[in-house]
Amino acid sequence: MIAYAQGIGINSKKYWAYYHTLGGIFRENNLYGEAIEAYYQAIKIKPDFP
Repeated sequence: MIAYAQGIGINSKKYWAYYHTLGGIFRENNLYGEAIEAYYQAIKIKPDFP
């Protein structure tokens, strides 16, 4: 997913927001395993996110 984000020009400092948003999209589509993984990646990148 990072390669895709780089390809479309997402700033690497904002990958956490990309993963956070992706988690929400997965959750809304009942893809809970994928949502958890996306949220986990966001937390790994920015553990101090409120």
